Amino acid sequence: MLKALGSIYIVIIIFFAVFDSVRNYTYLPAVFGYLKEIAVFALLFSMFFVKVSFPKIRDVSPFFYACFFCLLFTLYHTVFSYDSNSRTIIYSIKSLEFFLCLLIFCNISKISNYSIDDAVRIYLKMCVALLLVNIIGFYIPNPIVHTDIGIDKGLMAYNGRFGLGQAPITLFPLLIVFIYQLAFGLSRNGKYLFTLACVASIFLGIATTAIVIIVAVTIAFLLLSRLHSKYFVAGARFSIVGLICVIIVIIYAFNKLQEMGINPLLMYSKINAVITGDLISDPAMASRIGYKKLVVDAELPLTEILFGRSYNYYQRLYIGAERIHVDIPIENTYANIYATSGVIGFFCFTGFILLNGLRQLKLFIENKKRCEAMLFILLLIAFSLYSYTLPITDVYSMASGFALFFAWALKRQAKPRNMPGAA
Repeated sequence: MLKALGSIYIVIIIFFAVFDSVRNYTYLPAVFGYLKEIAVFALLFSMFFVKVSFPKIRDVSPFFYACFFCLLFTLYHTVFSYDSNSRTIIYSIKSLEFFLCLLIFCNISKISNYSIDDAVRIYLKMCVALLLVNIIGFYIPNPIVHTDIGIDKGLMAYNGRFGLGQAPITLFPLLIVFIYQLAFGLSRNGKYLFTLACVASIFLGIATTAIVIIVAVTIAFLLLSRLHSKYFVAGARFSIVGLICVIIVIIYAFNKLQEMGINPLLMYSKINAVITGDLISDPAMASRIGYKKLVVDAELPLTEILFGRSYNYYQRLYIGAERIHVDIPIENTYANIYATSGVIGFFCFTGFILLNGLRQLKLFIENKKRCEAMLFILLLIAFSLYSYTLPITDVYSMASGFALFFAWALKRQAKPRNMPGAA
């Protein structure tokens, strides 16, 4: 009975990992979104009745646990702060979801009838549905899921960009698909075409960070695959031919993008900002850089520099003597963790990324669990780059998506032999 309920909760967690942004463009009530938090904490509660397996320190580095306890301290500090409110407490709890989801997926077979492989297959199948839903919701007016529904509900209109909602978040699962397929190769034409469609969607969504990540992980993949080219021929062929095809199609259709609902000037300006390094010219990036500067340059007592200011930091940001309004969390994970957990939390977070990257690189070079190590490295690249433009520990779809595939790579690395990937 407990495992049957756990299986339902797992499906709920994965469903929201893929569709959390899209649901805002349906008539489902906002309270529906709390189902994912209920599922997460119900599964955590069920762990009291089983023997829990924690990710081994040598697998995720001691900084993983140190970062978790820093954010746990932030939650405590926020709850008992004199100027705390429900919003800051909720975001403080949400900042722990990446770590909690990783713990859940590492114990998935003990608390549900699913294995970690089953969870990944469910995620990938839902991503196929996500691509179709975005196409339907963007191009075909209907009473179930459409951009106009979100606008009617008062959500921001992301005109000129493919997808339902903020492209970097809505299309994030499709980026995960690309990384997964790149690491494990593309053996069938269906996978090949679907992955190309995912990449094209990200370009049409003008998801700047995701585009940079595609380029970065492709370059990293090609450099690493030279060490074991035998195992990554299909992926290398895809990464080269696929990207060329996507770019050619976009260039060919540039004059028709307006007819497709895509703003060609917006696409040009964002890509140009990345190529030239002039990020300030992009208003979205300029605001993120400005907020990060306010956090980093704030004059603070030594205790807050070391341990952070809790999630109420946004209430104490000033330009001169005037307090400014800043939405939380700031769209930069590094600055956000520095603000909430101080230098110690920032050091632990970056240490988690760097030490895991070095460990996985060592495993890859030593020819141990090549595909899993490759996947882990590419995910870490995406994780570190997304951290610069979004608060990924506070965005559920990103926190849970990364947690699922990190857990899957870790569990497969613990197996006695190197099994081929399954989609």
